[in-house]
Parts: sequence; C-alpha cells; structure tokens
Amino acid sequence: MFWQLTEKLAIEIVAPISILDTLKSSLLLQTSTTISTQRIIQLEWNEVYYTTYYQKYWKKKYGEKDNVVANNYDGFFLIGNGFFLNYSISSDKSYFFISDNLILDYLVFSYPFSKLLVYLLNREGYSPIHAAVIGNNSGFVMIPGKQFSGKSTTAATWVLNGGCLLSDDTCFVNPNYGNYFFGHYPSLRLREKSFPLFGDKLDRNKLKQKDQSKYFYLLQEQIPQQFTPIASIKAIFCLELHEDKPSYEIVNPSTGFNYLASSFAFSSQHGADNRLCIKTMRYLVTELPIYKVKLSPNLDSNFYFLEQLISSIDPLELK
Repeated sequence: MFWQLTEKLAIEIVAPISILDTLKSSLLLQTSTTISTQRIIQLEWNEVYYTTYYQKYWKKKYGEKDNVVANNYDGFFLIGNGFFLNYSISSDKSYFFISDNLILDYLVFSYPFSKLLVYLLNREGYSPIHAAVIGNNSGFVMIPGKQFSGKSTTAATWVLNGGCLLSDDTCFVNPNYGNYFFGHYPSLRLREKSFPLFGDKLDRNKLKQKDQSKYFYLLQEQIPQQFTPIASIKAIFCLELHEDKPSYEIVNPSTGFNYLASSFAFSSQHGADNRLCIKTMRYLVTELPIYKVKLSPNLDSNFYFLEQLISSIDPLELK
C-alpha cells in the first residue's frame, strides 16, 4: 500500500495484511501513487531489525513507555519496548515493527510515523504546523493550536455537523507552494469530559477508547469522504472562548504569530529545522488574513457562525 505525503513524495508500506488493515482505518492508504510522484520511500515490516536494535540499545532501567531516539549521519532510529522505526539516507528506506500487544496503541491511538514524516518532509522544505484545518466547499481555514482555546472541540464540532477536516492537530506547509496545507492522520482525538457538549451528534459506539479519558474518532473508518489530505487555506482563525454569542474581529500578524508559537515547540520536539519553522510562521501570518474568533459555549451556534464566516471570506482578500 502507498501513503501519499505530497504530490511528489510517497511511502510504500510493506507489512502483513493485518497491519495494513489496521493502518487503513487511521491513514489514507492507496493502491497506487499519483502520476506526478517522483520519489517513493519503502517502509518495511522487519522484526529482526527490532530484535537487533533492542538487544544493543535497550536498557533494563527503561520503562514500558520510554523511547530511545538517535540521529546520525545516515538517518535515525527510534526504539521502544515493543516498537521500532528507522530511516537510512543512503538506502532511502525505512523499517518498522510493532509487537502484538501494542498494535492498537501505535497504529490507531498515536502518531507512530511522526518522526519519519517530519524527517522526510522537513528536508523537502515542509515545516510541521500545530493547527487544526477545517472547511467545506467554500474553502478551508487553519486554527493554530494555542492551548485551551477550543481548537480540538471546534474541529470535532465541525466534522460531526458534516464539515470536512484536514487535521485536528498537525499538518505540513511549504511556503514555496503558497498556502497549501497537507494532512496525514484522518482522526479526531476526544476526551470524555467533552462528550456532553456534542449531545446526540456523537455516537460513542463509533469511538475507539485509548484509556479512561481519551477516545479516537477515525474518519477513514466512519466518514472517509469528510477527510481531505490537501487544502488551500483562506484565513487564520485564532480562537477565544467567552460567554457571549460568537463574534470576530480582524487582527494584526503578531496575534497570529503568538497563536502559532506552539508550532515552534512541536518543530523542536521532532528535530525539525527551527529556522524553516519560523520562516513558515512568518509567511502564514503575513500572507493570510487573521481573524480573532470568539466562540460561545453553544457548539451548534459556533458551527453555524463559522460556516457563515468561512463562506464570507473572499479568496481575493489574500494579501
């Protein structure tokens, strides 16, 4: 199966059928690449490599949730107690392995290939951006990931009301290609305390439970038609919660840059080029109109307000 990262870059995943079937519920896999694909990186299932690296690098002092990450001149490797992922520059090839008891944890409940994605895409000029991206036929907007601003709840509300999603948390942007965003994980991450907010729009039977408080809604499994892997962005929405009806105001680039600050932390955490991240953030806040959007506690009211606001933004407003 192939995992198309951008129009020109794809990963060919070679693994047991059971692994591919699990991946299909959480990734947008294809039976072939696009005509314009220029580079294919093979990602192959390999238990022998896992055993070799585990014996060499794993220490008794490490816990079950610990990971060992090492970068070198020829790529990187990431190993945990039951998980392995590496990439070699010289062979342009990658290997992975996941033990049976961790299949759901790594293939559904987490982003197991984030390290590989950042490593490959960053070197092609794409920077990871911490933001949700939502939209419809009227266009798409990005919602930077400022903590506790309502980003994830807003993304879930949008999808449960029939809207489209590119990402609820992380995407990739290359300033050389304009305001196009790329998403790769078609899922919503929800916490149990938010369930009452969605009312009967959220069917809990369609969620996969990670632990007592975290749940995943897999778009590829439930509503694949509402996921889009690439979208052109019309504006930046900086969310703020308050007790009144929804409203908005157009704000300056510095506000947008402050909301995008978590992207820099994410970039650093994943070993990406911080200079490229700053360049991308500056590009976004100077090229796109920025709206401070104040949301109410009523999710339905917020949805209709956002739907009308997105529709009202003329693409010609782009600076």
